[in-house]
Amino acid sequence: MENKIIWYPNDFLLHHQWRFHNSKARIKILVGGWGCGKSLTTTIELINNMTIPRNVGFLGRFEIPELIRSVLEDIIFAYLPPDIYKHNTIKRTITFKGYRSTIVYSFLNPSKLKNKQMGGSYGVVCVDQMEEITEEVFEILLSRLRRDETNRVFLANANPNGKDWIYRRFIATAEEQEIKPSKRYFEEIVKKNPIIADLFDYETFPPYKEYINAKEASHLIVVPTWHNPFLPEDYIKSLLKLPEDVRKRYVDSEFTEFSGKIYTEFDERKHIYLTDKLYKTGDVYVAIDPAIQGTTAVLFACYDKDKIYVFDEIYVEKAYPHQIINKIREKLDFWEIEENKVNFIIDGASKKLYHSKDKSIYHEYVILNPLPKIADKLNLILNTKLFFYNNKILIHKRCENTIIEHNNYKWKASSSKEEPLKENDHTVDCLQYIVDEIRIKYDINFTNILTSDLQIEEDLITLAEDEVHERLANIRAERLKVMRELKRNPRPWRAV
Repeated sequence: MENKIIWYPNDFLLHHQWRFHNSKARIKILVGGWGCGKSLTTTIELINNMTIPRNVGFLGRFEIPELIRSVLEDIIFAYLPPDIYKHNTIKRTITFKGYRSTIVYSFLNPSKLKNKQMGGSYGVVCVDQMEEITEEVFEILLSRLRRDETNRVFLANANPNGKDWIYRRFIATAEEQEIKPSKRYFEEIVKKNPIIADLFDYETFPPYKEYINAKEASHLIVVPTWHNPFLPEDYIKSLLKLPEDVRKRYVDSEFTEFSGKIYTEFDERKHIYLTDKLYKTGDVYVAIDPAIQGTTAVLFACYDKDKIYVFDEIYVEKAYPHQIINKIREKLDFWEIEENKVNFIIDGASKKLYHSKDKSIYHEYVILNPLPKIADKLNLILNTKLFFYNNKILIHKRCENTIIEHNNYKWKASSSKEEPLKENDHTVDCLQYIVDEIRIKYDINFTNILTSDLQIEEDLITLAEDEVHERLANIRAERLKVMRELKRNPRPWRAV
């Protein structure tokens, strides 16, 4: 540490950080809750390995944009003086001039990865969010630690991810040690962030754990988020708004597996409403989970006054795209919503080819100009759980299939990785896509979502069931006239 390029941006080294930096293990992994500083810790250790002359390091994460944002921009470029390093964006290298050492960085997504992108001989390898990668990719990276003139070391950080490969390899057979820092240390943490004292006293302050695995020559540290006193007060308060199972894993850093019912936060007493609203003031979203031989589901929702109102659905077996499109337009006509003001979203899998090599289900829906939605399933689930937990989703009672599916959505049992049971989840997928689009557009996350009492606005308008059926019948009659006219004077309905 004597020739360090950089140290921490504050004057207080956390206890687990000190243990991590002074570990002599070949494989050093820091597992922690959100905001515990694990990326900062491993990155600083990586940078300090660059003080070894002519050393070559590898830095990777599943996707490049996340790596650039969380490590390069937020840490390396933020803390290092510009004259110390040279960044080559084309070669994806960061060279440290005075030491003639270099970091090569890359994505680790197996669907895009070629072995040559991980090729080379390295003195240090660092992986950000290692739970995102497979054990096979880890093995390849570990085999690249072969520079004889350096103290070879593998660095990584990760979120707890149930009984995944990291747990099985580095924890299950390791020696566990519980680390309880001194009372004086706890008092120093409280001085830096008094809100910690509102949550814990010294006796109840959670310890962190270490796992020494001699077979792997590994040292793994597991630390709860509460050990970082530099987090803003509002951020710490927001952690208490997380659903219990999410908080246990991503704040308390427990390796408990998600099992059983997924949306334990979904409560019909809180999340079902009976009256209808004029959906004109908020953003309208229509999400499509398409199929031809199976079930096609479409969900209609409006985001208004910080709540998502799911106000209608389509749930049809073995329907062709043009039939679904007609039904969607019927619904929009019924609710007096202009099609060009709707945000259409479609399952990204619809872009896969079917029947022939040049056709996809997405091609059939292109007239609606839908956004193909592809995102990490676990993140989609966690964000939707967050919205339910904070009472930001209301589902109308008429959406019977939506209610049934959300009540019965479960984790798959006996799986090598955590994933939902893939059955009766069509409206579930649709709502996840809608939540994710709203989350991105309005930059909503657990740190800025506000818990509020569930209230139904006074301007909701009740529509009797017979009036609903009458209006739908009139719309269908008008549609039938249009279809008959099209048969007499055909024209292509698909966009070119």
